[in-house]
Amino acid sequence: GTDIETNYRLSLSDYGDLNFSLKATYLNKRQYQTNIEFPDIIDEQAGQVGTPKVRGLFTTVYNLNNLTASWTVNYIGESDFDNNAVEDQYPEWFNNKVSAYTYHGINLNYFATEDISIYGGVDNVADKTPPALPNLNSGGSLYDGIGRQYYAGVKMTF
Repeated sequence: GTDIETNYRLSLSDYGDLNFSLKATYLNKRQYQTNIEFPDIIDEQAGQVGTPKVRGLFTTVYNLNNLTASWTVNYIGESDFDNNAVEDQYPEWFNNKVSAYTYHGINLNYFATEDISIYGGVDNVADKTPPALPNLNSGGSLYDGIGRQYYAGVKMTF
């Protein structure tokens, strides 16, 4: 596969700084040998649920004095439910595709002192649910199976 990462910083003079970051992956091949006794039987997993061919993470961070605000966009590209599916394996209404999935997060962090920061944020701002497919909503790190989450806290350094 191919990974790219790019960062850009824009100074806004007295109004702070903007930082942009993009991390993206294109997975053209991921093969799995299912049985050592049959080495010619290879399961191609690239583009299947759990290993989409395209993924991306875009982050924008604004800094002004003691305040930091960020916005994150997480993109998971379209994939097949089953790369090895054969015709008539699934019901007619099921096209074996899992749509692309995008969700957003925001975060604020205020540095009250050098040793104390106050933070809060929202993950999955739009409360987007993952695609409804068998075994897909059972958790894991690819899709957000929890929904919108709020968090806040104080961090103290001693």
